[in-house]
Order: sequence, then structure tokens, then C-alpha cells
Amino acid sequence: MLRAALAVAVLASLGAWGASGARRATIPAVPAASASTFATMPCPPRHVPEGSACVPLPEAEGEDVDARGAADTRDGAVLARQPDRADAWSRYGGPLGRAIEVLSSGSGRDRAIASSVALELAARRGESVVVLELEHQRGPARVVDVGRAVGNTVITAHDVDYGDRPRTVLLVHGRLDAIADGVARGAERAPGSPLGFAGDSGDPGLVRLHLEARLVRDDVPFAELTLATSLDASRSIPIDLRNVLRPSP
Repeated sequence: MLRAALAVAVLASLGAWGASGARRATIPAVPAASASTFATMPCPPRHVPEGSACVPLPEAEGEDVDARGAADTRDGAVLARQPDRADAWSRYGGPLGRAIEVLSSGSGRDRAIASSVALELAARRGESVVVLELEHQRGPARVVDVGRAVGNTVITAHDVDYGDRPRTVLLVHGRLDAIADGVARGAERAPGSPLGFAGDSGDPGLVRLHLEARLVRDDVPFAELTLATSLDASRSIPIDLRNVLRPSP
């Protein structure tokens, strides 16, 4: 039996935006989420249920904690890449309007960690970040929330045919320098429409775009998803981005 708790804390104040002339929207501070406690479940220790499967939580040793206050899941607590999906990131299109280019060099605080769960993409300050259309997506994306999580962050929800049934996939866009005009909770956004502009918010000194995907758990309604709850393991599970990204043109 497992009782797991995951608290999501977010920064309460905005950093300075450096994109000159960019149209911006006010980003609200988001209160810290309370700990979520799982009920008794038939999964082994350090696992959480996802449908009929049990997904492992990250190992305690070496866990990283970022601005959200949540344990980093880069070490394997992720729905893995499906074997029919290409391995190379350059085969996929990203929210910067081109093939994905992952940062993977440097050391110390300037090291941009890349993994199947959360990518740090090479970007130029002020470069437009646009809405992606995911593989097998139905209809437009919806803005889940805007605020401070991984720096200035926008989360979008995409309804897709994933596996044997419709599911909702969340995309987390972080480190934004500014948010595009009209991007607000509940807004529908067509593929290719602007979400914001690349920057280095939350960790000044290295401009890049944070991108990660999460699969919303069964029976979690859109109304329950906020900037804080979307990143809570009780509501969504990290997923390998290659399972949902479309091939690069």
C-alpha cells in the first residue's frame, strides 16, 4: 500500500522581463498547492496508479527540486517512448516553429538538462513561442493557466487520441520572457498562434525554452487543472514528449 504526497510550491513574484517591445500580459502569482495524499491502492511502494498500470516515482537519491517545489521526475518516472516513435529529437517539430534543438552542454548552473520528461530548448530572447498541434489532436488547444512555475509559464491542454482512447495532454512552456497578448486561462488557441516569447525567467543568465508534457489522469476534469494542480502527480503523469509531438516538416 502506498500513501504518497507531492506538494507543489511556486514563486510568488515576477522577475524582470527583457523582451523589448513584446506585447505582454500580467502574470498572476500562484499560491502554493497543498499536499495531495493518495488513498490506499494496489501498487508497490513508490508507485502511483495510472489506469491499470503502476507508474514508478523517482528515486529519493539525487532527486532535484526546481521552482515548483516538486520532485524532478527526469530519472524514469515517465510513460516511456513508444517503440514506433523516432528517437532523435531533431525529427520532431517544436513550439519555436522549427525542429527541436535540445541544449545539453555546459556545467553548473548553466547546464541545461535535457530528458524525455522536460526539455530545455535552444532559443533566442524574444523568439516567438507558438501553440503546437500534437499527434492525433482533436480541436484547438486550451490555455490551462498562466503564472509562475518554471519561470513565467503557460500550460496548454490538448485533446488527443492516445493509445486506445481519448486523453488530455498538457504542455508546459516555461522560462518565458513575456506572455503573448490574449493568452489567459480557458482561452482556445489555434495551432501556430503565439503563446509568449522565449527568455530566462526564473533562472537569469541562460535564455532557453522549457518544455514538458504530462498526461492527465482519468476522470480529472479540466476545471480542476490550474498552474499548481496541473503539475501534481495526483492529476497528471510525465510522458515522453516523443509520444505526442508531430514530425518536423
